[in-house]
Amino acid sequence: MYRSSPVWRLAIRRAPLLAPVLLGACFTYRPVAVATVPARAEVRLTLTTEGSRLLADAAGMRMASLDALVDRAEGDTVLVVRPLEVVSEQGDRLPWRQGQLAIPIRAIARTEQRLMDKGKSRGVAVGIASAFTGMVIYALRSIGRGGGATVGSGPGAPE
Repeated sequence: MYRSSPVWRLAIRRAPLLAPVLLGACFTYRPVAVATVPARAEVRLTLTTEGSRLLADAAGMRMASLDALVDRAEGDTVLVVRPLEVVSEQGDRLPWRQGQLAIPIRAIARTEQRLMDKGKSRGVAVGIASAFTGMVIYALRSIGRGGGATVGSGPGAPE
């Protein structure tokens, strides 16, 4: 396939649009016990009503949940995390820029760990392979329909 072909150029222009969909499709959130979450794991924490009130001062708003990286647990009472994004009680998703947050365990209603979803990953891999195969077949058919010049033809060819 020639890099200057219309198919190749179209694929290159469209590929970045698919990246977020493909990357997000490979992960899922699974419920876990707070005590079993390892350091540096990515989690989604859903807060209790009390937890939302407790953390309102630190967050500057009442939040319903947050996606975060676990830093450490301090005994059975506090989970220290580095939030990536918070979800307000109104459902607005906002980036977190204030550093670590110590959350009392009693303020957490639900803990979910972000994990690789093997089924979705296989589906994405099959989809990518199918799309690539289709592009190659299309390009080969386009070339076979006279997309290139034959040797010895055209202006300046020897007679």
